Amino acid sequence: MDNTQYFVNYKTACETFFGAHPSDWVYIKDSEFRLQAMTTSMLEFIGAASPVEVVGQNISTIIEESKVLSNTLIEKFNRQDLGIMKTKKRGVYLEIVSYKDELKIVIIHKTPVINPSTGDMVGLHVQIGNLLWPSIIKTLFKIHGTKGLLLNPKSTSDPLKDYPLNNIQHMVLFLSLNNYSYSEISLFMGVFGHSITPSQVNERLEQLKLIFHVRTKSQLIEKAIGLNFHVILPCGFFNDVVTLEISNESATIVCCDCQLGSCSVH
Repeated sequence: MDNTQYFVNYKTACETFFGAHPSDWVYIKDSEFRLQAMTTSMLEFIGAASPVEVVGQNISTIIEESKVLSNTLIEKFNRQDLGIMKTKKRGVYLEIVSYKDELKIVIIHKTPVINPSTGDMVGLHVQIGNLLWPSIIKTLFKIHGTKGLLLNPKSTSDPLKDYPLNNIQHMVLFLSLNNYSYSEISLFMGVFGHSITPSQVNERLEQLKLIFHVRTKSQLIEKAIGLNFHVILPCGFFNDVVTLEISNESATIVCCDCQLGSCSVH
């Protein structure tokens, strides 16, 4: 089968899947990176009323015209696609994107569509998933040195409903639970545009003791870990969009909690 017919067959099969899963964020590009098919939710994400408006266009051009992302970030997206075409291997990326006036942390899988008859890449299949278990934040920690994170959840409830925290309180708690000192927390948060001194970190921890109805830091740590705060990352903490390549292994941990023994999907 030639490349054109193989891509047409692949696209048709995907469109059938899209009809059954309209809420998924998925799109298909051809070998020239022009958008050819997408789910309803993906159409909404890029701000188009119908596929007719965008089919045949380069999705980077669509995003650029929307003024949502910077030209620098769009160039990174394009380099990712070219790299996948060159290696013919899937790329996995952690991205912080703007959606409905909020920053959303997602995992993006870019998979080359290969015609087995010719070995040529005839398209690109892109699937976007929510960040569920943020162990991948260890990648971001490499900015100032990596430390191990606690990964085992202690509860299946949603603690944010009972203990609503602002983004700064949430991030201070998250880092404290993962063994970061006051000075390290101050440094890390400064990297992401949140100025806070070590003494202010201590003040936030005092606030957290009141919120969690405990008297000591050790009691706070024990209670917060029991409520899963050691694995919940505050999405609103980040001030800018970003794209960062990660490993398939890390993405598996992030996108699905099968390895944590409580997956309701697979």
